Amino acid sequence: MPVRTDPTYQPITEDDAWFVGEDQSIVFDRISDVSGAAQNITGWTLQFKMAATPTGAAVLTKSATLTTPSSGICTVATTAADTSGLAAGTYFYALSRTDSGNNAVVAHGPAVLLGRPT
Repeated sequence: MPVRTDPTYQPITEDDAWFVGEDQSIVFDRISDVSGAAQNITGWTLQFKMAATPTGAAVLTKSATLTTPSSGICTVATTAADTSGLAAGTYFYALSRTDSGNNAVVAHGPAVLLGRPT
């Protein structure tokens, strides 16, 4: 198995159990610097965007809450309404720093949104 050298790659997998039409908190447990060390994100503005393709238009946009900023931890809270109109499947997301003078992707990867019986 190859070693991942990109500290920004953080897939949201089936194990994260994110289902269509439910409230969910997606915790990013470490925003890292280029060496992989936890980045202090105090005062940052972070935006989560998710699309059906890696370069497609966003189907979901949310602001992140700085949960434990000194340790690089933030949370993106989604509501049932945010995903109720989306199909189950694999999407692509980017969590970006967007405060003044900064525009950088700090986490990215596929995001698996699971279906559920109706």
